[in-house]
Amino acid sequence: MPPLASRLARAAVAAAIVLAPAALRAQAAPPAAPAAGTRAPSHLAAATELLEATHTRDLMQTTAEQTLQSQLQQMPQLQPYADVIRKFYQETMDWSVLGPEFVRLYAETFTEAELREITAFYRTPIGAKMLEKLPQVMARSNQIATARLQEAMPRLMERLQQAERAAGAPKPQA
Repeated sequence: MPPLASRLARAAVAAAIVLAPAALRAQAAPPAAPAAGTRAPSHLAAATELLEATHTRDLMQTTAEQTLQSQLQQMPQLQPYADVIRKFYQETMDWSVLGPEFVRLYAETFTEAELREITAFYRTPIGAKMLEKLPQVMARSNQIATARLQEAMPRLMERLQQAERAAGAPKPQA
């Protein structure tokens, strides 16, 4: 495996390790409510209103760019590919696809009344401050988690190699 591909593979493994527990918890959790298809239009409108009040679309774009910058700091070898990664994020995270999915998610997770209360909170000064600070908090959180994973990666690689030796599997190329 070429050095860049190896580093990208390691980054993918690290991302999978971080995201897998949350995905498993989400799969194990029982649905909070019936499917979105049974939602009243006012319920879906309340979910849409919350996403608009929280500037979710803008927040996603900002967070994606900050995540990219953090990744480039942590893995400078990706710098020549920054535009490719950015375009990939833009294509994959397009709001025309994600927006309706997020509306359904919020409508499935919260009652209409809860959505309206949450929206009201985000329209308060402290709610607005939280929205303002959230991208920086998310970016810094990502930096902390990425640094921790990079620090721990040699231990993971050692454990994987031990498991492969125990299973008699061939040693992976770095």
